[in-house]
Amino acid sequence: MRNSIKPKRAAETESSNRKNLEKLFLKKDDADDIIIVKNNFITDTSIANIALYNGGNWHTPNKHF
Repeated sequence: MRNSIKPKRAAETESSNRKNLEKLFLKKDDADDIIIVKNNFITDTSIANIALYNGGNWHTPNKHF
């Protein structure tokens, strides 16, 4: 018999992600938001979109976590 893993429903995944974001948000001290970095790339923030300007171009993350 083969083991099978049930895929998580979207609502379960979103709920889990939100709980993780809330935990991180509690660590922000007096900052307005948190910036999430994964594998040395900025991937997301807790409550806002992020765009970085280098003086000539705007950059946004290609992927979120």
